[in-house]
Amino acid sequence: MEFNEQKVDINDLVISAGNLAAALDGIEAFLFHRFGDANVNLKDISALNGLIASVKSLSEEHYQNVESFDGGQ
Repeated sequence: MEFNEQKVDINDLVISAGNLAAALDGIEAFLFHRFGDANVNLKDISALNGLIASVKSLSEEHYQNVESFDGGQ
């Protein structure tokens, strides 16, 4: 383990998974409110792109945590 790495426990994984689920719920709500009619504009599409990039980042972090947890067992 490198100096700046921290130990991952099951609570970290549960929190990370919950954050991913909440982020996906946020995207679902955003889509319902902003893409529910024909008035979608470039700003809405850009905002959706930002949300997806954020969820991708969360999922990559979760994957690394799971991999770290599994490797430490």
